[in-house]
Amino acid sequence: MGAGHSGGELWDCASDTRQFVDGYNGNSLARKFLNYGTAWVPNACWTAADVHYVSYGAVHNWPLPEAYFGSAVDTWVSVRRSYIMYFEGVMTTCSQVDPITGDFCQAPSGWFTPSKGWQDLWDKLIANGVGQSQLNASTNIRFQP
Repeated sequence: MGAGHSGGELWDCASDTRQFVDGYNGNSLARKFLNYGTAWVPNACWTAADVHYVSYGAVHNWPLPEAYFGSAVDTWVSVRRSYIMYFEGVMTTCSQVDPITGDFCQAPSGWFTPSKGWQDLWDKLIANGVGQSQLNASTNIRFQP
């Protein structure tokens, strides 16, 4: 569930996503919920407060930002500067199969590999005075052109 859009895709508005998050978190069997999404705010139907709530404000929710490129990471750091939240790690989307090496994907060209996305988020959190003690994960959804 993303906040806004990336690459032309449009996602649900915050009001619908908040209802989903509230329903999930209201279940007595609820466990850790990773929000792998974007934070392109403000936009027509998302605010930074909405991104924070569905990513960390609800009791079981943790952000796993889509760290495809630097500006995507910047949007998450911007939200973090305004709201307390700790990131579980990052999500990328490269066409390669594991292990993915280097800093940039073969396709989409110029997009971050998991290690580069992780490092970019880590460095920018520290540079903005909102670092955290650890980032637990970096993962990739395989991009198929």
